[in-house]
Amino acid sequence: MSPLVRCFVWLATKPGEMRSGLISSINAAYIRSEIEGLASRTELKGARISQNFIGLSISGQKGGRA
Repeated sequence: MSPLVRCFVWLATKPGEMRSGLISSINAAYIRSEIEGLASRTELKGARISQNFIGLSISGQKGGRA
């Protein structure tokens, strides 16, 4: 998440007491390479990880259906 978006989300979080939990959650989030590694070990075929305004988006199609 970009610093600008992080700042905006922090300022928009109400009540203010929730902000520390929000920052902890953001800091604990997976990074792109971690998600790519996880996706490669699932049935999600052709997984695409792309960055958007807020963070990352994952898309693909579950494989193995007969």
